[in-house]
Amino acid sequence: MSNKRQSWLAALLSLFMPGLGHLYCGKALKAVFLFIGAIVVFNIAMAILIYVDLHPINFIAGVILILLYYIIVIRNAHKTALLSSGQFSPSWYNQSYVYLGLFLVGVFVMSYTIPVTGDYRAFKIPAASMEDALVPGDFIIADYNAYADTDPAPNDVIVFIWPGDNETVRIDRCVAGPGDVVEYVDKVLMVNGTEVTLPLTAKHIYDEIIARGEDMKNTRDNFGPYELPEESYFVLGDNLDNSYDSRFWGPVPRDMIVGKAVRIYWSSQLSRVGLVVK
Repeated sequence: MSNKRQSWLAALLSLFMPGLGHLYCGKALKAVFLFIGAIVVFNIAMAILIYVDLHPINFIAGVILILLYYIIVIRNAHKTALLSSGQFSPSWYNQSYVYLGLFLVGVFVMSYTIPVTGDYRAFKIPAASMEDALVPGDFIIADYNAYADTDPAPNDVIVFIWPGDNETVRIDRCVAGPGDVVEYVDKVLMVNGTEVTLPLTAKHIYDEIIARGEDMKNTRDNFGPYELPEESYFVLGDNLDNSYDSRFWGPVPRDMIVGKAVRIYWSSQLSRVGLVVK
């Protein structure tokens, strides 16, 4: 490795991981502070996206904050390399394998410290069962601490392990809880004998109503009445005529509900970026 620090390489390393370019220039302490700073900046950006309900300003502000931090770090690393003497004496950590190892460690650390404010997970929406609240191509953030001290409420968009295989993660809207009596009559949801007005995102795509046959089996448009057992929740997809939900496979046990969908952080439809999931 050449004694002289290459400014382009310092900038490139900083792009991969803030602080790595400064480590390359022999500024180990500064590298540590810049890496910690990156964690702080990413947390602030994530907090803005999750908690500031100003779509799309919340997304734009978070992106700008991250970009500004990267620009500052990269420019400073580039300048530090230019100012380094041709007689630069490499330290023990100025090795390619050290940079690679620290990069991998840094990615691992960031994955567990962003955000520090809670346990959030990212998901991509692959299907249309929750249209128009969530559409294919949406990338969402789910709060895995949302139900640590409380139970799901009606209209919450919940993340759960599907009881059908105890493995698949699904996202649907909770419409009723333990002890509630659910009935779906000619496409109208009734809970405890009262008609429930679903959010505006809920929709029907077919005018046809599928009635019960002589065997009185439940259909897509007619279900119940069904009383939910203890610790059980009934879920529906907002795309009511095109959703495989509790009408077909039953309720979701409480211990299989793992989180709540809170925000769309990216989407193939840019107008949806930053929207609250509701």
